[in-house]
Amino acid sequence: MASLNPIQLEKENSYWVKAQLAVLYTKEGLEPFVCNEIQQFQLKCLDDICYSNGLLSGTLCSSCCTENLVKCPTNKICSVGRGKCRYHRNAAKRFNPAGCPNKICHNFTTEIQNVHRYSDPSYKNTDATQWCGNFWEVAKCFMPPDGYADKASAAETDFNGIISIILNHKAFQGKIKEDLNNKTNMFERARDIGRDVRHSPKPEVEDSDLKKYFHLLRQLLSDPGYLAKDTHAQDAKNKLTELENGTLVINEQCMEKVRRDSKQKLKYELITWYNTKHSTVHLSPLTDAFPTPLAGFYIMPEVDIQTNLPDGRKETTRVKSLGDLLTSGRNVPLEIYLSAVAGLGKTAFSKYLAITWCQAHKNDEMYNLFKDEELEAVSGFEFLFLIILRDSAKVCDVDNMIEQQVIQYLPCSSSMPEVFLKDLLKDILRDEQCLVILDGLDEWTHPDNNCTKLPKSVPHRYARDKCVILTTTRPWKLGVSNLEISQIHKTIELVKLNEDKTREFNLNAMKILKRNNED
Repeated sequence: MASLNPIQLEKENSYWVKAQLAVLYTKEGLEPFVCNEIQQFQLKCLDDICYSNGLLSGTLCSSCCTENLVKCPTNKICSVGRGKCRYHRNAAKRFNPAGCPNKICHNFTTEIQNVHRYSDPSYKNTDATQWCGNFWEVAKCFMPPDGYADKASAAETDFNGIISIILNHKAFQGKIKEDLNNKTNMFERARDIGRDVRHSPKPEVEDSDLKKYFHLLRQLLSDPGYLAKDTHAQDAKNKLTELENGTLVINEQCMEKVRRDSKQKLKYELITWYNTKHSTVHLSPLTDAFPTPLAGFYIMPEVDIQTNLPDGRKETTRVKSLGDLLTSGRNVPLEIYLSAVAGLGKTAFSKYLAITWCQAHKNDEMYNLFKDEELEAVSGFEFLFLIILRDSAKVCDVDNMIEQQVIQYLPCSSSMPEVFLKDLLKDILRDEQCLVILDGLDEWTHPDNNCTKLPKSVPHRYARDKCVILTTTRPWKLGVSNLEISQIHKTIELVKLNEDKTREFNLNAMKILKRNNED
């Protein structure tokens, strides 16, 4: 774990750490209050629904998915193009006008709609099959519409999400004196502070701004309606006072809070980066003017997995599952080499892995274009780093490639102190399940520098037990790399699309070309 502490930072940067902690402590102080209110709302809904419909007390339902309860089309949820909704993507996911067979879920939807301040619940966030048993799935209906689908608890939810629940659920007004209908109420202003701190364009906070942050957040935690008497809120308020006065020691535990929050920020910036930078390919040089989105177009090829047998022979097994490519039984191979001749789509495969990972961790309207098996295969990786090796001709170290080709293009490169961000990346690569994709080994050679590390046939990397490195290359390059068997845990080879997949690919291509011509 990194040993960075505020003493190593410039004064303005140490204020940045204090601002981060102030927001995190405030969130922790609000969590029990929010959880209790949402849980009470969930239980009341279930009791009222059972009573109103003549059902036995305790009647529950877990069979209706959210799509079954949301009419089509619904603004901000349904994406209807060419007569097909991506949200209600198949028979099992269609809106059910007859309602819940147990008379629970569609009535629950009405209850949620009625208490939402703007009558606009974030249904994309939530899994209705869990509404009866998991109150946090209900809470997610009151959060912003994007980025919260994978948040399983209050602890995993950021400050913006927690504050949004208070602002959007009308019942909270009963325990808060501040008028939440007022657009300048202190909860709205606190949410602005959270956004300013989290998305600051520079890793500095002025002393005057920090004082304003402390003052408003303490004021919020002192609201006389309920929070002024709440133990958790007052504990958080006391921490803010000590933090501002310098009597709260910012120790390793404090810095770990900041690191965890910063990792989540970096993760979602990665998702935005890949969806912007690596989500398209060109069908051919003649169609460069029309980049083609991989989602809904790409066809996952079959692959052959080569296994080294004890007698020196190689055994080849054809698999169709993406999960089988990234695992070996219960083990995760840390060094995977994927080879394919020119034209079979190594780069497209790499990019598709990246955007599939994005959807697995932050689904949007494109989510339904991905297969559940593919999403599950990459969901276990908390972070993914895609490196195009031809763009790192002067770099020989994987960590430096990630910094120069990915991290420096993310907003966090300017909003976090440089020394903090470097240590954060080291933490991630060492402690988190990561997938690093090095695309195009055949387009990279070791630069002529003073590096003495061996071997020089592949980029240098540290041995990490949670970091999987997938390298793509043409077969000839792998053949001349002279890597030992111990350095290659799995070898896979892309094969040509079979007849059925070729037909599917051609149909997808024709649809896209036709659409481009119409545009």
